[in-house]
Amino acid sequence: MHWVSAQLVIEANLGGWTTDGLVRQAAFKGVREDKPAREVVREAAAAHGKSREEGAPPTRAAAASAKRSSRKTESRDEIRFTHPDRVYWVDVGVTKQ
Repeated sequence: MHWVSAQLVIEANLGGWTTDGLVRQAAFKGVREDKPAREVVREAAAAHGKSREEGAPPTRAAAASAKRSSRKTESRDEIRFTHPDRVYWVDVGVTKQ
């Protein structure tokens, strides 16, 4: 594992999050030069319909998210990639990770 620190901020559209906390159907929109990387945090999911306080039943994704957040990990900012060694640009050696 090789840890890096964020230096660039990008804007992307997501199709959502999987129950494992992975990004679904991400589409790169561009680089954001107006925001420093240290200010970026994961956004909370937008509320749809009734909130939990109003008696709406929990969704499978909400239950999975609660289960994940209760796990003890070394880093709360842990990101898992599927196929992290997949090479995208051979000439410069860029992988998915």
